[in-house]
Amino acid sequence: MIDNDEAAEQNYMRLLSQVLEGVLESKKGSMTLEEFREEILVKIQDSVKLLFPDLVLNKLRSFSAGGETLRFDKGGVEGFAYDNLSGGEKAAFDLILDFVVKRQEFDDTVFCIDEPEAHIAVGIQGKLLDVIYRLVPDNCQLWIATHSIGMMRKAYELYKKDSGKVVFLDFDVRDFDNQKGEVIEPAKMDRALWKRMHEVVLDDLADLVSPEMLYICESTPEKSFDAKCYNKIFSSEYPDVEFVSVGGKKEVKKFVSIVQKATPGQKIFGVRDRDNATPEEVQKARDEGVRVLSRVCIEAYLLDDDVLTAFCRDPRHVLPSETLNAIKGIRDKNKHNPKRAAGAIRGYLIDEHKRGHLIGEHKGLQIGDDNAGFLLHLADLVTPKMPIYQELERDIFGNGNM
Repeated sequence: MIDNDEAAEQNYMRLLSQVLEGVLESKKGSMTLEEFREEILVKIQDSVKLLFPDLVLNKLRSFSAGGETLRFDKGGVEGFAYDNLSGGEKAAFDLILDFVVKRQEFDDTVFCIDEPEAHIAVGIQGKLLDVIYRLVPDNCQLWIATHSIGMMRKAYELYKKDSGKVVFLDFDVRDFDNQKGEVIEPAKMDRALWKRMHEVVLDDLADLVSPEMLYICESTPEKSFDAKCYNKIFSSEYPDVEFVSVGGKKEVKKFVSIVQKATPGQKIFGVRDRDNATPEEVQKARDEGVRVLSRVCIEAYLLDDDVLTAFCRDPRHVLPSETLNAIKGIRDKNKHNPKRAAGAIRGYLIDEHKRGHLIGEHKGLQIGDDNAGFLLHLADLVTPKMPIYQELERDIFGNGNM
């Protein structure tokens, strides 16, 4: 059960070969064998320390049957043998050693690992992905298939830092028996994909996993209008955040208090419209864990210039500039009541459509069956690059404005 892993032995021999080759070929100038050995040793030590702070590789020795092995300092014990590491420690160390050794030769390579979390404790699976990611040479790619929630979370963190370097592939609802083949493109990382990944990992227990942050907002639970808008707007950038509607302002405050007490380890916030609240009332709500919008209501964000422009340029119904100017005018006329403005704009568009005045590349008006449907369509058009998105993001996830 504790025999030396064959792959680890092979990698160790490659490591010693690299040390010898580096010295014999004089690539390091006047560097001594000991100095060159320590340079390689540090690469391994630093990576292992990120996973196991009390485990330090301190010696490179013979790795042969019956002989001495790699030696570690572990806690207060010196000279701790590789043979005596736990299965998880061995699995993690072997992966690290594999990359440290092979990155020297394979510097234009696609590395593929199936379930790298195997035998690794749940608490460090995400850290292991981070370590491997750092070790992969810049000109290489790392492909992994995983069922680890920790690794998925770490992958999403890396994606947030640089979306151009990390992608997710969704194999759900694919017919791999199709003779024409299947083309898989990078999936959009949103709340729907996040939930499906949890379902793959946890099966029937997926619904018991709470999002990282829960926001309780206004509108009736039956219609859940506000929650639907927020989930549409933020699902791609905040897949581990969920919005739910519970009713009016009083219900929001009450539910935030109840859920915070029931789930003390989870981040729970409320979200309410600004309406006619005074600065003092806004501050009191925030002190109670309720975020207050800086604009009067969610409709005021959805009727922003950038969103209305995106609506008129929607390829499904490209509308003339006269229409854009007209609906902006209707909004401005009802600026103190955005809900009424939304209904008036939708009514105007319906009338213009019936009169045949909507020209250009018009292919059918996309305005929903009612005012809520129209506004939800506008919510789909809000993108992170829009200033209005950034303002709403500050209001909900930051400190907001007075």
